[in-house]
Amino acid sequence: MTGRQESKLGMYNAISTYCAEFAAVTATVPAFQFAVDDFNAAVTQLRIAVQAEVDAISGVTEGKANLKTELSESAATLASTVYAYAVAVNNPELKQKVKYPSYVLRMMRDETLSAVCRNIHDAANDNLASLGTYGITAPQLTAFLAQVAAYETVVPEPRRAVTKRSTYKLAIAHHMKAADKVLRERMDKMINQFKAANLDFYNNYKINRIIIDPGGSTTQLLGSVKMVGTDVVISNATVLIVEKAISAVSNILGAYVLPCPDPGDYTIKVTAEGYEEKTIIPVKITLGKTTKLDIELTLVPR
Repeated sequence: MTGRQESKLGMYNAISTYCAEFAAVTATVPAFQFAVDDFNAAVTQLRIAVQAEVDAISGVTEGKANLKTELSESAATLASTVYAYAVAVNNPELKQKVKYPSYVLRMMRDETLSAVCRNIHDAANDNLASLGTYGITAPQLTAFLAQVAAYETVVPEPRRAVTKRSTYKLAIAHHMKAADKVLRERMDKMINQFKAANLDFYNNYKINRIIIDPGGSTTQLLGSVKMVGTDVVISNATVLIVEKAISAVSNILGAYVLPCPDPGDYTIKVTAEGYEEKTIIPVKITLGKTTKLDIELTLVPR
């Protein structure tokens, strides 16, 4: 979703919630209540499309990241065992081939990791006859190779997810158009009927109808992402407001800015490749204010 769409969804949610709270009032004008029902139906479909768009990228990315971490650990375990054998037989060439700790493997590009893992497998396989006393067996190497192949299968998935995401973007635009049509052509036209008998309802409807645009508002979360206990910045870390499904990515300096359309207490989830996931509860974001939140992440244990 774009920032403007996120802001509109915040307004839709406010209107939907407000009308539900005052259902007894809206029911006094049946045509208005029918419009509210149609509006809620459009917003429900919109929420489904928004969640699908988020899942299209985040679910695939998280799954790939987990597989990468698992593969890196398996490769590092195999490599360190072969390295120990190479030291014992004084084989510097073999030592060089398998000198890959897990933290180095986790930071590699996808295609590079795959190639390195296959090289580690081949190095172990070439010396399999001598590695039995080190606990390396043919079935283990077969299982490791299958793990490499499984990772290679999911590497293209985020690219495919981008294509799916474009479909959801079209659906989001369609459902927003439907919600806007009900608001502008029906609910906004009939709201004046409540002005005389229910002035408070009328006034608060008008207030909830306002779109808070993050582009013109300072309601935001801002800070940096670093390795715990150090000044090492972490780029490409994802900072997510869970309840809003809104996220930002830290830049090369580890800094991020995350506009939020609505104030409130939120759950913040932070993820970065090679680091443990972190959840922060609660984080209070105040309307019209910049909330500073500096985040420290811990490296995934080797």
